Amino acid sequence: MTAFDADQSKDFLQRLFASCLRQGIDACSFRPEAPLVVRLGGQERENPKVPIDQDTFRALVRELTSQVEGPPPTSWTEIQDKTFSYSLVIEGRERNFTVQPSLTAGRPTLVVFLAGQGTTPAKEMASPRPDALVVPTEPPSEASMDPTGPDAKSPSQPTPPPSGISFQGELDPIFTGAAGCTNPAEFDDPALATWWNDFCETLSAVKNPKPKDLVLNPNKPHPYVTVVGGMLPVRSVKLEQERKITERLARLMLAASKNPEAQLAFERQGVPSFESDIAYRTGSGRRYRVNLADCFDGLSEHGLHVTMRVLAEEPLTVDQLGLPKVVVDTVASLRMGLVLINGVTGSGKSTTMAALLDYLLKTKSINLLTIENPIEVVFPAQRYPNSVVLQREVGMHTVNAQTAMRSAVRQTLNVAMVGEIRNASDMSLAFDLAISGHLILATLHANTIAESVTRIVEMYPPSDEKKVREVLATQYKLGLAQILVTGKPKPVELVLEIMRMNAEVQALILGHQDQDRQLSMRELLEAYSEVQGSKSLDQALVELYNQERIDEDTLMFNSPDPDGLVLRQNKLGLSLSKRWDPTGALVEAALDRTFKLVSSEGEQK
Repeated sequence: MTAFDADQSKDFLQRLFASCLRQGIDACSFRPEAPLVVRLGGQERENPKVPIDQDTFRALVRELTSQVEGPPPTSWTEIQDKTFSYSLVIEGRERNFTVQPSLTAGRPTLVVFLAGQGTTPAKEMASPRPDALVVPTEPPSEASMDPTGPDAKSPSQPTPPPSGISFQGELDPIFTGAAGCTNPAEFDDPALATWWNDFCETLSAVKNPKPKDLVLNPNKPHPYVTVVGGMLPVRSVKLEQERKITERLARLMLAASKNPEAQLAFERQGVPSFESDIAYRTGSGRRYRVNLADCFDGLSEHGLHVTMRVLAEEPLTVDQLGLPKVVVDTVASLRMGLVLINGVTGSGKSTTMAALLDYLLKTKSINLLTIENPIEVVFPAQRYPNSVVLQREVGMHTVNAQTAMRSAVRQTLNVAMVGEIRNASDMSLAFDLAISGHLILATLHANTIAESVTRIVEMYPPSDEKKVREVLATQYKLGLAQILVTGKPKPVELVLEIMRMNAEVQALILGHQDQDRQLSMRELLEAYSEVQGSKSLDQALVELYNQERIDEDTLMFNSPDPDGLVLRQNKLGLSLSKRWDPTGALVEAALDRTFKLVSSEGEQK
């Protein structure tokens, strides 16, 4: 794309925003020397057909800041981390958009929020929208307008959340600081422990919006909370990083975790140069999974980044999650073998696994062992009168996962949850337990069932590939691959790909398929969907779409192969709109007619 003048910039934005609004896109993101990025329903997608070079980026910056009140900005620091409005006539109607310049990973980024904008003239929107959560920035400095110049700097204050975050009513006071701002650095250690306990209990009870993670960064003046759609600063808490408050809180939680291995690792070499996972428990029993990581601190080179996942008080049930009956029945019928729940970080793998274990504990009489780092879901003994649960945390109850898994064969267990499979050592121990007659549930970072097989094989050297495939073909009894997508009636929907082992899947894993039936994993899952209950990710997405639980864009953005889905839509019972399929369905119908014609001619001969 070549750079353009002011009129061309406005024309480009008019055409771009008109197209985005018709498609329901939430936001557009511009970066120099990078393609356009659009966001729809919380999902981001690059458009390589719209590259943004340096000159084009400068032209867009000039146009999108042309309506700022006062003198035109002359440097990137004058607009960085501020939020302002931009109005544009689109298809005969004046639209107002929110513009947010910032630095992302050290690169200048210009985000234009499109969703939820009204038709108020820009001159009446001198102050940003209330839900943009704007914070003051430093005074502007005189420098070049080049956003990549020497005056470009990282933001020193929290930035507004993405426009995908939508709140009804007032935000909880912890986010707005309406109840005042607490500086925990002023407390001594006993007072700090009491305050932190109370704060974590308060945070876990917040409903508007419901927190998922709490993040403490040594370069930020407030904690941040991840919610559906982005991150929010907790303005009611001031983190005085000059006094190492984040490290003090980390040490406090380390001591409370009573995990000697993590405590020893923290003190090695006199600096917290490590990564560690622990559990933090409040006085009332609310639990957090805590990750501690050494990172760059602008003040002293080393600082602690703390990420805390809010854990459920008890496992959700299979009914609450809406897990398919075929999945629940299959797990209940297995006596040995491997069940893998696959997915990316944050896709709910641990939640699904805990729900399946909860079902087994309640409906059968089993002896369950869990090996976790740390323990995430507590299975209370009184809830399962006919079963026994042994939960072990790495670093607290056992030296490492490998030692715990080796001793498991002497604990008369019949079901084990080994947490996340990270390497060949973890995988081999899970294989050994499965081969010795145990039912093993584990998680793996993989997007699809096919990818899970590939990832496991690639954990081992090439010389072991044949043996690994043989074990997989016999022990991989049930595979799930899941993603979480934006729903329509509900904010989030669970999408499940399901694989139940059969002879053809075994042949695919072993590489022994017949020459006249060379099918991929996806094709096998779809072929056995009716007779066995297997299901590809595309089939699961189409099912939700046909039930009006997700929209068409969510369906297409989350498909592993959207182009292939267009061509296979008739076979999957899907009818796409012309926006996604201007010709595909017609082509497929024509091919079907041709095939039938050729077949009939062959029969006549």
